[in-house]
Amino acid sequence: TLKIFNKSTYIYNSNENRKKQLTQKKMEIESELLSLRNKRDEMTTFYISKRQIEKMRSEVEDQFNRVNILNKIWSPKVGYPSLKIAGFLNDLTIKTNTDMENMWGTDLRIKEFNINASDFSIVIDRDGVEVKDASLCSQGETETINAAISFSIIESNVENGGYDVLRLDEVDGPLDETRRVKFIDMIQTRINELGCDSCFIITHNGEFEDIPCDIIMLKGAKIHES
Repeated sequence: TLKIFNKSTYIYNSNENRKKQLTQKKMEIESELLSLRNKRDEMTTFYISKRQIEKMRSEVEDQFNRVNILNKIWSPKVGYPSLKIAGFLNDLTIKTNTDMENMWGTDLRIKEFNINASDFSIVIDRDGVEVKDASLCSQGETETINAAISFSIIESNVENGGYDVLRLDEVDGPLDETRRVKFIDMIQTRINELGCDSCFIITHNGEFEDIPCDIIMLKGAKIHES
């Protein structure tokens, strides 16, 4: 009986120990499982956050690209205004050089308009020699360049319905007699091309006396009524 009892006790104790071991192991597994679940949740949260951040970043990049595109489009250096300015100056150069060629031949012409952030200059080609700016030319040359540029700008505005009356105030003053005659021819040609309704010329020189016109007013002259 004692042997049987001892055997049963041994088996019972062995089972209890195994039960404790299994319980301990279960607790360890559950703890490890909980840790893994927490890591899984953290990774899930991180993945969701990462996707949200990537989506936000993509949206920000898209907005930035749009703003950058708009900035480039409207940039005076590389965008639409730049193209408009470049086109206008190119057209202005061609028209101005055409007018100056009528007066100076090919000896005087605009080479380019130089525009940057801090400077603006009109580079001139004078008889094959480059002049850094029109202001460095003689007075007669400068006045011719100014008048030719003005006519070209007027023509651009006329095309947009800007001008129909032209007033020239002593623009021929610095020119010699030969240049004034050619200047008159150029003015007559340009007025016809521009389609101006009226042109008023103020001058102290006599070369304009032969121009076909409606009225000539001479300061200090006496008008005799017949």
